[in-house]
Amino acid sequence: ISDCFISLDVALRLVYLNDAACGEFGVERGAALRTSIVDAIPDFLSPAMFSGLQTASVRASASLFEAPDLRQERWYEMRCFPRPHGMSIYFRNITESISSRRKLNAAQKRLSEQAELLDKAQDAIIVADMDDRIVYWNKGAERLYGWNAHDATGRIAAEVFATASTDVTASAEFMLAHVEWSGELSHFHRDGTRLSVESRRTLVRAEDGAPRAVLAINTDITNRKAAEARVEHLAFYDVLTDLPNRLLLRERLARSLTAARGQGHVGALLSIDLDDFKTINDTLGHAIGDLLLTQVGRRLTACARGDATVARIGGDEFVVLLECSSSDAATRSAQTLAGAMLEALCAPFQLANYECTSTAAIGITFFPESTDSVDTVLKRAEFAMSCAKAQGRNAMCLFDTAMQTVAALRA
Repeated sequence: ISDCFISLDVALRLVYLNDAACGEFGVERGAALRTSIVDAIPDFLSPAMFSGLQTASVRASASLFEAPDLRQERWYEMRCFPRPHGMSIYFRNITESISSRRKLNAAQKRLSEQAELLDKAQDAIIVADMDDRIVYWNKGAERLYGWNAHDATGRIAAEVFATASTDVTASAEFMLAHVEWSGELSHFHRDGTRLSVESRRTLVRAEDGAPRAVLAINTDITNRKAAEARVEHLAFYDVLTDLPNRLLLRERLARSLTAARGQGHVGALLSIDLDDFKTINDTLGHAIGDLLLTQVGRRLTACARGDATVARIGGDEFVVLLECSSSDAATRSAQTLAGAMLEALCAPFQLANYECTSTAAIGITFFPESTDSVDTVLKRAEFAMSCAKAQGRNAMCLFDTAMQTVAALRA
């Protein structure tokens, strides 16, 4: 028998020890027999062992328990079998097993504490293997993406995030070369809501250096990106009409000038100013005037083709930017559009409880001239619009060489 085995009488004297027991405790069988176990094997019978033996004796039934020795140095698994005149005990040294168990419990406790800390993090913390399958998913990831850990674990991360495979491939290739990668990504919540995410990824290697997993910490920046977009929109779009403002118009006109020179194209710029807007604004109030400007912006946009820029650059001044392939096309498109806009603006406007009519003057110029800049093109269009106003209500005027001379003198 490999286990230690001893028999005790009712006075706790040893009546039998097997070879394994003699070897475990370093005693001679002859000297130990008929001797109290307390004297024969000093430092063995601990209070915990004695309590276990008592319990088995009182119950008169076999029992199994674990207990340390008197010095708390060794642990034993003990199986006790009560007899009419004593007790038989099998026991084995489980000190190493207890030590390993304690280490395992301590490690599990540390892992549990670490997992608890990771779950308390606001960021989504995700670990995926090298096949992009999720192996860890914290509470932050559950909150951000709407997938619980049970459903997400084992799935392909790109499918859970509903992100493009090219993004995954690009970041993976970069990490293999540089260990870490960071950037902004577009992900999706489980309910289909688009998320803006700032992702920081680290390649985790095994002891042999082979790539093992990818640790990702994803921060939700959806609200921040939305706020940035709102600020950018306010910088480039008119608050009242939501049309491009003067700043954005100048930027697009500059690009159009460069493209026209480089590709041999021709552009047209239409400057539009309402007739007697000040009268409506002063008599009916600024709120009604704002309603009129909003509706004018909508009608001008409805007339323009998709690639045209309709902008409000201030007060009742609007500008339309067209890009065409040739001079004839630019002239034809600009005049046709100007005619459609004048007709659209002649129709009555329903402004709250008021019905108003309004007309406009439109000046048209073409570019590029040899010395054109954003400012010179804008000035030519405005000068042509002034000439249209001089002709009366609801008029258009094309900038020509005669006007060029007058404009040069005024400049």
